[in-house]
Amino acid sequence: MVRHAYQSIKLTAALNSNGAQSLDGSNGGYYFAPGTGNNANKWVFMLELGSYCQDEQDCISRSQTNQGTTNGLSATDAGVTIVSDSPDVNPDFYSWNRVRIPYCSADLYLGTRTSVSTETFGLWFSGFNIIRAVIAELNQTRSLASATDIIWSGESAGAVASFMTVDYIATSFPSASVTVVPNSGFFTVETPWPGSNKINKLPGIFDLWQPRVPSSCAAVVGSSNLSSCTTGEVGPLYVTVPSFWVISVSDVYILAEQLGFNQTAYSTNPIGALSFFTNFYNSRIQKLKQTIFNRSRRGYWITSAVLHVLTQGDNCTSTGLNWIQMFGNWYFNRNGIQTFFDECGASQTVSRITQSMTDNCPAMRTCTPDGSSLPPPSQAPLTAPVAKSPSISPPPSPSSAPQNSFTQSPRTSSASTLMSAAYLSVVLLILFIQNGL
Repeated sequence: MVRHAYQSIKLTAALNSNGAQSLDGSNGGYYFAPGTGNNANKWVFMLELGSYCQDEQDCISRSQTNQGTTNGLSATDAGVTIVSDSPDVNPDFYSWNRVRIPYCSADLYLGTRTSVSTETFGLWFSGFNIIRAVIAELNQTRSLASATDIIWSGESAGAVASFMTVDYIATSFPSASVTVVPNSGFFTVETPWPGSNKINKLPGIFDLWQPRVPSSCAAVVGSSNLSSCTTGEVGPLYVTVPSFWVISVSDVYILAEQLGFNQTAYSTNPIGALSFFTNFYNSRIQKLKQTIFNRSRRGYWITSAVLHVLTQGDNCTSTGLNWIQMFGNWYFNRNGIQTFFDECGASQTVSRITQSMTDNCPAMRTCTPDGSSLPPPSQAPLTAPVAKSPSISPPPSPSSAPQNSFTQSPRTSSASTLMSAAYLSVVLLILFIQNGL
């Protein structure tokens, strides 16, 4: 079996005229491996993780690392998850054309700046320009224009970028079947832990990038609130292509990095911490119901595990399938489990999570979902994308646009509360171990 390692390619000077530069001004680039046999006209893309820079000092510092420049880009890369070259890891898509676009713009791949200024700290915010230039070059040199199938995926920041830019891909390739796969990009707006110094800085820096935002979302939220299109509450509502969502309800990055919820928080106020975590967990469940469940052409692999960015090794559900395997079932409409929500809940997972303090995936495989948060079976989307231009429920009118707060329904029984408290202690210890908090 022949494997094709990625070739590290920097964009040409001609295409670079559109301002497709990394944060430091170096040319953007991409990794490419050709498809083979019957998959020669099928493509899978990956946008990378990496958050965004939040202020001048942060952005300047980042421009001097591999997340702000393509200087020193490695010559080859085997890829991961659905752009892996391994048929064991990636049995369904390893022989497709595979493209990975390094994240070197610190702007969620959305910036359209074509010059630098004091306003931009002397830096480029040109992530969307890089995407556009990569697509243009692949059209010219690799026959991307003849694509029959395109999977547009991303991890974390790249996951947000994937659902924010997939409309551009679908419009650019109207004859192709386009599907988006965001992995750990369901960033919801939650209340920070009281007393933490965590502030959502995205609204303050978003406009600096001159970001490219889907017009359907921009028309509803308005020019003063464009950054809300990147959130889990709003962004998924405007995805009009088939989509498969990979999500952890108890996302460790959101808890620790965005909300300031850590071991110190628990030790100083355990009762308040229990209430905080319960509200966080229930809020995330409610928002999943409103934006992911019960909508046309949506599949999902959702776990309650304390993780961020699900890899090929994380089969954290009682099905024993990792997300790549389940996505393959869903995409090709095969027999077997195609979509799954492993909503075990805090009270049911505590005894299993304690089996492993640094990786609770093995324990989650024996979890029995209580079903309390599952969508009605008749409405659960269980089929793969078969239409070129699938329909979807219309987006909300301005008067019904999602808000940032939702009614919570915490469990109230004393036994459940005790179990939730124990679960919370374990969650916080996992946060402490994994993040050095």
